[in-house]
Amino acid sequence: MTRCVIAIDAGTTGVRSRAVFPKVGGASTPTVASYREFTQHYPEPGWVEHDATEIWLVVRATLTDVVQHVGSANVAAIGITNQRESV
Repeated sequence: MTRCVIAIDAGTTGVRSRAVFPKVGGASTPTVASYREFTQHYPEPGWVEHDATEIWLVVRATLTDVVQHVGSANVAAIGITNQRESV
């Protein structure tokens, strides 16, 4: 299997990890992805809160799914993007 880059996208309702492969010899390898949601907490009207530990566990779970599928030796790099409006 060709080496890949894994992107972790931590959004407002869940986390997706996706392995992306380079195009080799005119053919591209399909991506491999895993997605899980995390709990939304509404303590007051107009407020939304998240549990940081739950987000971390979901990130680890989706990343583990993808790495198990592609093999750790085939991971060249990992990048992350997150929900930019959070503090």
